[in-house]
Amino acid sequence: MMPQSAWVHAPRSAGHLRLRLEPRSVDLAWLYPLVPVLGLRARTAGSLQKLQTRQGATMLRRFFSRPVQRPVVQQHRLQLERLDDRCLPSADLTAMSYNLYQGSELTPAITAPSPAALLPAASAIEAELAATDVPARAQAWANEVAEANPDVLALQEASLWRIQTPSSTLAGNPTPATTVLYDFIGTLIDDLAAKGHYYTVVGTANGFDAQEPDLAGNDIRLTDRVAILARADEPAGQLRWSNVQSAQYQTNPTIQVGGPSGFPFTIYNGWVSVDFTKRGETFRVITTHLDSSVPALNVAQAHELLAGPANTNLPVILMGDLNTPADDSGSAAQHELIAAGFQDAWVETHPSDPGYTSMPSVPFVNLTNPTFNAAQRIDYILTRGGFNADEMSLEGNIAENKTPPAAGAPTGLWPSDHSAVVATLDLPSHREGKEYETDKGSRQLTDEDVAALVQLGDLHRHGPSFWDSNPYWSAIEPEGS
Repeated sequence: MMPQSAWVHAPRSAGHLRLRLEPRSVDLAWLYPLVPVLGLRARTAGSLQKLQTRQGATMLRRFFSRPVQRPVVQQHRLQLERLDDRCLPSADLTAMSYNLYQGSELTPAITAPSPAALLPAASAIEAELAATDVPARAQAWANEVAEANPDVLALQEASLWRIQTPSSTLAGNPTPATTVLYDFIGTLIDDLAAKGHYYTVVGTANGFDAQEPDLAGNDIRLTDRVAILARADEPAGQLRWSNVQSAQYQTNPTIQVGGPSGFPFTIYNGWVSVDFTKRGETFRVITTHLDSSVPALNVAQAHELLAGPANTNLPVILMGDLNTPADDSGSAAQHELIAAGFQDAWVETHPSDPGYTSMPSVPFVNLTNPTFNAAQRIDYILTRGGFNADEMSLEGNIAENKTPPAAGAPTGLWPSDHSAVVATLDLPSHREGKEYETDKGSRQLTDEDVAALVQLGDLHRHGPSFWDSNPYWSAIEPEGS
């Protein structure tokens, strides 16, 4: 028996609307493609039925409580009203940025007085790396990410360490090392998957790539990377991405390695950007790790960023280790970014809290410190184009976040020398809508909403004039038409 009225809850792609079908008499064949798309659940006047299968035939059977066929039944017209928020996927976006700490500041190599001193310097760097216990720290990173459960995750110092035995450099025929020692990104993704949280790499950008032989006859190689990851377990179509871009900066510092008789080495930094779409809103996410050695170079890289991936009409989320202290004790790049229209999510949500994120790295990074002695805020989530920051937090900076006690670290290690920064952002709404009259009063629909609804009504079958001429859609004709 045909119900007197029915409510169908539609997803975002159908325009934040709840569709009510009211009985008249018309061939409902056009509803066949509609129900599988809209069929999250249906409620009739006397009962609540859940449509739990994606097969349109089964959905329609349950919807009408009778076998699927192509009957001529009562006419229906479409009535629209806004969905209650609890019926829709979240309109918020959780963004997280984390500098993972590469495991060494590379000071032994940078300060080596001669080329011969680079061999013990490389061995000293390997010892520092081993002492930071990358596998244990990766578990701690995964704990922080799983707890925050971000839609989008930006990583800096997402290092790739590789080794080669025997050393091709010492043999006089240097070739790049390819055997992976530590892959920070891959390990993090695997550890997250083990916890039931699934992420995928959307884009990466390589920075500097350095390789040197050590005293044991190996080549040790470090590739610096920044990366953007996204949740891989979102419902199909809920979080989409495209237009992945990446590049190294044109302006980078060059240092002399191995003393006066050594060689110049350029410390490249880079950026990666991705365009995401969630709940019908498209925006750009950028992550980078700006230079920390010379304030003028830091500002120059920020200018490149503004002229490059941030030069867009899309809303933008820029997050990363920007190496521009919020207390104005170093580079002024943060002021350049704010002047370009960006808002600081931390200032929005914690206007009186300094929010320090980074431990001292001089004379060296000490992950065994009893407290997370952060001394400056250089990790940011900046937004432009209509985002509102609901909340923001620092993660990985309390004792329970440390790795388990181990030899050389009786109280455990901090996951990184940086706190992770996590922000919950309201998605912007840029699109202008048109007013449509319904039996519930005036409603605002965008052209995108209208197009989606017309398509769901089988536009191809009824033709382009279906929307304008069919009286059974009159409930959502433009006001005054």
